[in-house]
Amino acid sequence: MIFSTCTLLPGNLNVSLIPEQVVLDPLPLMEVGKEYNLTCRVFSVAPVQNLTVTLHKGKEELYVKTFEDHSDNEASDVVVTHTIAARQDDHGEEVTCHAALDLRPEGPFLEKAAFIKVLKVLVSCKQSPVIGPSASVLLSSLCPGMHINSQPAPNLAYWE
Repeated sequence: MIFSTCTLLPGNLNVSLIPEQVVLDPLPLMEVGKEYNLTCRVFSVAPVQNLTVTLHKGKEELYVKTFEDHSDNEASDVVVTHTIAARQDDHGEEVTCHAALDLRPEGPFLEKAAFIKVLKVLVSCKQSPVIGPSASVLLSSLCPGMHINSQPAPNLAYWE
């Protein structure tokens, strides 16, 4: 559903357009300690200066971006990127992007969110110097509750 409003003031025509779509870019399988970008794309929104984009991990607010300095009143696409360092306890956490267009007091407060993505974090079980067919058995005992990936390296695992 697309919501838009038009307000005609003397000498002005104000057009408001709820974001057509809010999308969180796909996330790769992450490795503990490495940095990754969370990228949120908000399509066709106006006026951008009334937009707030928030990236969440679980209930935690990771990043909030506002656009008060944006001067163009035309509908625009917006990209917001935030870097996170993958942690082992991030595995299974849900991340999402939320766009809010605040047109108050003259208009409504409009919100739209991206579909949730789930973080998958790869960890290295460095205690094991073992290589070979029995490596996954040893790694299973060193990293209980983890799925062992023997390709390309036998010492990498991730939780299911």
